[in-house]
Amino acid sequence: MTGSITLDVIIAMVFVYLIYSLLVTILGEMISTWLGIRARNLRMMLERMLNDEGVEPQGKIAKFFLYESEYFKNSLAGRFYNHPSIKYSSESKKENRFFFTHGKPSYISDSQFADTIVQLFRNKGIGADDLEKIQYAIRFNTLHIQPETLLHFKNLLVDADNNIARFKEVLKGWYNETNDRATGWFKRKMQFILFWIGFLLAYSFNVDTISMVSKLSTDVNARRDLVQMAIAASDSNSTFAKITDDTKSKVSLPDSAAKEVKKSIQQANQALGLGWADVKPFHTFDCGSIIPKIYPQFVPWCREFWGLMLTALALSLGAPFWFDLLKKLVAIRGVGIKPEEKKAEEKPNAVVPQPTLMPPPKPAPSLIETEIEAVKAALKGVVGVVDVVEGFIKVAGKKQSAIQILIIGGTDIGTIKPHIINLNIEHEVEYTETGRATTHEAQPGATIKNKTEVNGKGSLGCFFTRRDTNKYYLASCWHVLKGNTDWYEQTGEKSVLDNANKPLGIVVDGTLTQHFDAGFAELIDVKKPSNTKAGIKKNFRPVTINDAFDETVVSFKGKTAVIFNNRLSKEIEYADGCTRELKDLFSLTKYENGNRTAPSVAGDSGAVVVDKAGYPLGMVVGGDGEFTYVVKFSNIISSDSIYDEYSVITT
Repeated sequence: MTGSITLDVIIAMVFVYLIYSLLVTILGEMISTWLGIRARNLRMMLERMLNDEGVEPQGKIAKFFLYESEYFKNSLAGRFYNHPSIKYSSESKKENRFFFTHGKPSYISDSQFADTIVQLFRNKGIGADDLEKIQYAIRFNTLHIQPETLLHFKNLLVDADNNIARFKEVLKGWYNETNDRATGWFKRKMQFILFWIGFLLAYSFNVDTISMVSKLSTDVNARRDLVQMAIAASDSNSTFAKITDDTKSKVSLPDSAAKEVKKSIQQANQALGLGWADVKPFHTFDCGSIIPKIYPQFVPWCREFWGLMLTALALSLGAPFWFDLLKKLVAIRGVGIKPEEKKAEEKPNAVVPQPTLMPPPKPAPSLIETEIEAVKAALKGVVGVVDVVEGFIKVAGKKQSAIQILIIGGTDIGTIKPHIINLNIEHEVEYTETGRATTHEAQPGATIKNKTEVNGKGSLGCFFTRRDTNKYYLASCWHVLKGNTDWYEQTGEKSVLDNANKPLGIVVDGTLTQHFDAGFAELIDVKKPSNTKAGIKKNFRPVTINDAFDETVVSFKGKTAVIFNNRLSKEIEYADGCTRELKDLFSLTKYENGNRTAPSVAGDSGAVVVDKAGYPLGMVVGGDGEFTYVVKFSNIISSDSIYDEYSVITT
């Protein structure tokens, strides 16, 4: 003994807290695992990261246990968890265990987070390389990310200098920073749980802090016995050291360790006289006795209650805290263990410089593409010129490539020719009078519409399956299915109706990008639909230049036309009054008295275009007086497109 009674009392108390907090920590881990608190806390963190704001469930119990809201699955965080790299990383295969929902991982590494986010963007983007796909997905919000989070992703990509390797590192930093805060959330919740576990244990064993201090201050033998036990337990090679380390990662003790803890508890209880054998617990006091007896019973009742509360607070700090404190106190006391040797600081892993990802070289532009760019530059700002595109002219009954200058009706060609006369152009130049292309909406007699009718009516394209479910879907233009004009968000009314206002389906996917305007709605009728009436017999095929030269005959909604151009860009005016350029469209026309006429009319947006062999080629998106413009299925549902999980029903 050192002669310092106060220090010995403190060491003895810390040892008692250690052995009981071991039980509290282990029970807390067991309850946390059973309730899935770690997994729920991680899900809440990711929901706050990937959605503008997490939607908390209603009710205090639901909030405490962090129940998942009904809106979670359709959010970006829901899609993140549904990605295979996250979905199958959970140990639990079942979604429900007893009363509580499981099935989500308790731990996700920063690399796993960054890789999954990059894959989500890449899978919903279009481009020659991964960087272009990611930029495309963020620019056109093909994942329907909420505004504030989308802006954050844009800023992160800018901070990464549009480099994928750096973008992943920035994502990792964001994840780790948020995870540090989420660890604090988890600790506070666990502190609450551990407190009540500690209170129950303290009450069960009558571990009253006030009584223990009083006992240790006066009983030399009890103080000596506990200090000796504490000195032995504080050794770095002791069983308690190993047990304490295990509680940081395990939820159960090996039998030998459990016996050691049980033995120590029995010895401490015997030394301190803990338990209820000789003590009348406060809940058994006769509070119904006469008033003069109330005060003598109330005083010990309060002392015992606050003594147990102090014990519960101490035990809620956890075994690692008390073991570390015990080692320091024993070292101060000067006996029992050697001063702790400082471990050599591990050198941080050297940062391996990431190679700069260079996109593959793009093919050199063709002669006609070069000439088109030159003509565009020369005619920039010239009144009456709408656009310059690759087109065709017929020479001796055969089509050949040409530079097509689209002009507003009534424009004098003579005012345009001087601007390009000095250009060294090998291809023929054709001038085509055209109006501005507009979407076919807000006209009666259309096939389908959103319940709001804010974008008018359009046509049901065709029916699809999806590889991750046995449900069926209809496709149409996004501007037909959309319940508002917020094209880049999956918000608004999602009910799709037929022309008789009968519900057909619920919008589940879609977007407006540079390459297409397309959406999908899950059918309410569970019966397998048929595309026979649309003339579809096979899966889609790409539209080629041969279709333009041969003027492949196609049909939609019972109308017949020919493919005029296999690849062009076109500005289209939408219902919100804004004009957007769609790229890589193909155009249709029909010949009447030697003139070209658009085969589509208002209400045809979304109609599927099919060739004579039964191959679906795309969906009508709009038209002007001369041409009908069609988005390609090869840009929507091919293996490298963002909706590759959808397949056209062919039987």
